Amino acid sequence: MPNRQLIKKRVRELVSDLSPESTDSIEPTSRLLEDLSLDSVALLELAVTLEQEFDLPAMSPEHAGSIATVEQLENYIADRVAKVGR
Repeated sequence: MPNRQLIKKRVRELVSDLSPESTDSIEPTSRLLEDLSLDSVALLELAVTLEQEFDLPAMSPEHAGSIATVEQLENYIADRVAKVGR
């Protein structure tokens, strides 16, 4: 199982890859929609990529709707990886 810091780093890399904004501006408090300009297609691609990369079950719509910042996404994925023990 990758450690929490590696998971967070990889999540941030994937967000950076999909964001049309400057990757230098991505901070933990950066908002996925407002600050990084991720649209619904990019968010869906990000969710699927994270699920595949970390071998996780699909994210529920409730959880997806509650994640607004990069930090929230990093913590959510790190927690799910720890929970499923991968």
